[in-house]
Amino acid sequence: MEINITSKAVEKLKEIIEKEGKTIKNIRILISGIGWGGPRFGIALDEQKENDEKIKAENMEFLVEQELAEQIKTFYIDYKNFFLNKGFHVYADGYNTSYC
Repeated sequence: MEINITSKAVEKLKEIIEKEGKTIKNIRILISGIGWGGPRFGIALDEQKENDEKIKAENMEFLVEQELAEQIKTFYIDYKNFFLNKGFHVYADGYNTSYC
């Protein structure tokens, strides 16, 4: 499994981690809901758990539950700053896009 993340998303994630002063540096990719188009993905700062797969991308560490990691070949993360579509855009091969 791999993670493709844009420079805008990296910049925004680093900004959030620094602003929050979090000691947690792992970014979890998770299913945030399920809709007509399939699962919606999101991200959150989190501690590593026993059944997680850890993936490095752009000098950042991402966590994905092992079961989900086995089903997804590639995750894509972007950050949009448009009027109605502001936030992280997380999607995977074969699934509709989602914002968190």
